[in-house]
Amino acid sequence: MPRGITKDMLLTCTTEAPFKCPQGKMYVQIDGVAMGSPLGVFCARGFMSFVENEVLSPLKEKPHLYLRYVDDIFVCVENVHMLEELRAKLQVCSGLQFTLELNVSNKILFLYVLVDATSDSFTTNIYCNPTDAGKCMNGLGECSQSYKKGVIRANVRGAVYVCSSWHMFHSELKY
Repeated sequence: MPRGITKDMLLTCTTEAPFKCPQGKMYVQIDGVAMGSPLGVFCARGFMSFVENEVLSPLKEKPHLYLRYVDDIFVCVENVHMLEELRAKLQVCSGLQFTLELNVSNKILFLYVLVDATSDSFTTNIYCNPTDAGKCMNGLGECSQSYKKGVIRANVRGAVYVCSSWHMFHSELKY
């Protein structure tokens, strides 16, 4: 497919996506990728991969660990100076603003995961915000069975992927 046609199609799919506000009025996305567009994650991954390549490739001293989910980055570096330098380079290359969260007592949150490095290895567990009331959908409520099963499936899958020990996994299932 010719490059020009591909570009026009991508622009149409990402910027001309109509959406309805809660008051019922229709709007059209005019800048960036429409929120919730299936192409949004694809475009973000491509953009961040380009930025990472530009920033990380020339580094003499690479991070010990570098993980990313869309634009959230988990990185282990030698010291805070290296972290600040990496953040500055990412911001210059991407035009985005990145915030830093440092570990406290060798523990840090990444998305909804509590990463604990107080021992010789990392342990991970699902993190619940202190404001979380622990409430979930009522199983007897007016909602389709497929949605109810999906809620259970998502919570169990989260526990399987995140909890690094049988004890943590069991506690999460019990919760």
